[in-house]
Amino acid sequence: MEKQFEKYIVKTEKETFLIEEDLPEVGWYLHRVDQNGNTTHDYLQDSKLDAMEYALEIFQIPLNTWNLTK
Repeated sequence: MEKQFEKYIVKTEKETFLIEEDLPEVGWYLHRVDQNGNTTHDYLQDSKLDAMEYALEIFQIPLNTWNLTK
């Protein structure tokens, strides 16, 4: 059975932020997506928490606003 990777999302008025799990030896990606659906930035972090804390620090996305998605 193929591993299901976790993905978290937050939508704001102007953009969407996604945190996606990659292979364990790679880490987690934080993607910043504009209103047109284009990824404008991606940031590789070591863990999900690191990605969430980075989004908080840089984009003021509160930790408790992330929702698990498919």
